[in-house]
Amino acid sequence: MESAELERSLESLLDQSSLSNLLQALGQVCYEKADHLRSNWQDRLSASSWELAARRVQGCGDYDAVKRVS
Repeated sequence: MESAELERSLESLLDQSSLSNLLQALGQVCYEKADHLRSNWQDRLSASSWELAARRVQGCGDYDAVKRVS
């Protein structure tokens, strides 16, 4: 998927939901990716990186600026 197409898809998702909800969902996907890597590939290092990304992405949804536009 090219960048412009991805941006249009993301804008459509924002129109259907809120930025906070999208960040929470993206974080959940990161957690699921971590679980998959740990369970199926025994790749603890990559799984830990995905979990850190999940926490940070979901944490972004807690900022007041994000909540104001959500």
